Amino acid sequence: MAPLNLPRVVITGIGLTSPNGNDLATFRQSLLTGQSGVKPWETRHMGAVIAGVCDYDESRWQSRKARRRGTRAGSVAIYCAREAIEHSGLDWENTDRARVVLFV
Repeated sequence: MAPLNLPRVVITGIGLTSPNGNDLATFRQSLLTGQSGVKPWETRHMGAVIAGVCDYDESRWQSRKARRRGTRAGSVAIYCAREAIEHSGLDWENTDRARVVLFV
């Protein structure tokens, strides 16, 4: 069977938010030092539970109006995607966006 001639894929940026950190450097350092990021979290019907909560700056990439209309999952996805773009160093304004794929 002949090999497929597919275009090459390059991962150029990583964006994340996690209980361990909101950027790759902080997340990596937390992993290397064994910090879990899990903490007590107050819930409405169950009281305090142990949870890993992502504390990130929601207003960094979204307006207050956009955050009010959307969901938390959507806000996390937008944050991570924009962080990946920033981490990549791409000149986003002059990049052919038809050739860019973001995996969330």
